[in-house]
Amino acid sequence: MDSPSDLHRHLRRYKLDSLLVSIGNITRQMMANNQAIQPIDIIREKGAFQWKNEFKLSAFHLSDLAYHAIQATNDFGNKQPSFYDIINLCNEYIKYDEFKSDAEYKGLQTSDFLIKLGIGLSQKQFIYQEIYRIREEFNRQIEIIQEIPKEINSKFCLDEISYQNKDLGISLSELRAILFALYAYNSDSSDFTAIILNKSITHIHPAFTIANINRVIQFYSADYKDYRQSKLAENHFHIKPIVRTSHNRLIVPDAYMLAKKMADGPLWVIRDHFRDNNSQSFVKYFGDLFEAYFEKMLLSQLKNNQHYRISESKTEKRADWFIFTKNYRIIIELKSAIAGMLIKQLYPDINNIKKYTKERLSEGILQLDKTEYDYPDSHRKTIKILVHYDTLYISDGVLRPLAVEQQKNSLINTNNIFFCDIGEFEWFISIMNHSEAEAELILDKKIETQHNPKEGIEFSQIIPRISKTGNTYNNQVLDHWGKHLPGLQRPFSQRYPS
Repeated sequence: MDSPSDLHRHLRRYKLDSLLVSIGNITRQMMANNQAIQPIDIIREKGAFQWKNEFKLSAFHLSDLAYHAIQATNDFGNKQPSFYDIINLCNEYIKYDEFKSDAEYKGLQTSDFLIKLGIGLSQKQFIYQEIYRIREEFNRQIEIIQEIPKEINSKFCLDEISYQNKDLGISLSELRAILFALYAYNSDSSDFTAIILNKSITHIHPAFTIANINRVIQFYSADYKDYRQSKLAENHFHIKPIVRTSHNRLIVPDAYMLAKKMADGPLWVIRDHFRDNNSQSFVKYFGDLFEAYFEKMLLSQLKNNQHYRISESKTEKRADWFIFTKNYRIIIELKSAIAGMLIKQLYPDINNIKKYTKERLSEGILQLDKTEYDYPDSHRKTIKILVHYDTLYISDGVLRPLAVEQQKNSLINTNNIFFCDIGEFEWFISIMNHSEAEAELILDKKIETQHNPKEGIEFSQIIPRISKTGNTYNNQVLDHWGKHLPGLQRPFSQRYPS
């Protein structure tokens, strides 16, 4: 088995900034081709003999390799890496990761092993394999933190908050536009150093001044020391996707992480603003905005007799909505909590996962259960869905059983409880708008497989097996992505039809 020192020994042969640029160039191409796992044929020769080996190059391994390169080497080496050098280094990383995974999973009970493995792998890999989610999150966040506050005459003007950030001094809409511009630049180059020398491009957007662009670059960049000391380890690219080298070059080693900032960057600026001012008011406020977003979606996609807001109780907590089809009553509970980065790692702490599930999700199960009991329905079959804002990928197959187990002694009925993220539910509602019959087939399949799954049971896995309709609410009704700066969104092809 290979240890970190073996991997780092191989990395130390190469010049760090050249390694980062090379890795960045490969991730750019993979993202543009929507091919997060790319098969590579390697031809090997020995004397008169020749043979071919296939190696699967993955974007998430490249990202981790960039992090380990920062840990291991520096900008003062001489060797420039070739494409096949990068492949060999990825192979060395895979050997190291096998060594690390053995240590991480050793001694875990079967249930804990499956939870840690499922959450870790999905959080690590799916963001690269399902890049359509970046576009959808972009649409969703503009609606929630920019459009809806204006519609409801909110006391918080969120668009102005980033002005108060001393490192930015621009509005959220300007920040988002500049992130779009950086993404466009990154589609052609992993080296941002030259942007500093470019003139303003205000003819494209008034925010595109040299000062504004440079401030945003500095806000999302970190030097080697920052990455080496970060508790988030390789996940520090999620926070600071631009690396500032010893020679003050600015390099993006993971194109996916920069693209992701277009979607979630402004929201984290707002959250950090309230946190830095010791205020919890945004937690509740974001929950209210999420509920307003959900209601707006229902009004857009369903008939008036297909949805009903559950009245609040002064004595007990209930779920939020009823949604009706001919044969089903769906009880909906919304949860807007966002999991911390320490959970969204390849090897998350199992205790952090259990704590998050119990504190943020389990209460929702009790609310669904209580609502079913308080409002009996003998005419339709009841199904209960906890819709969480955060993208947790395999929450129904992994987190739901854990949450039900945590509350099993308090539940009246443990059947027909399901989890999904808001993107999956937007997709389901889009289908219900198109065909109620298809929506009911999806619910039939959820019930059929809830205790004995023979294949993927997430909404995102079941839906394409039943319907050809995509998430039309997000991609067509909202479509802030297409309207924002047309022409800059080309790498994000849709995985499913809209």
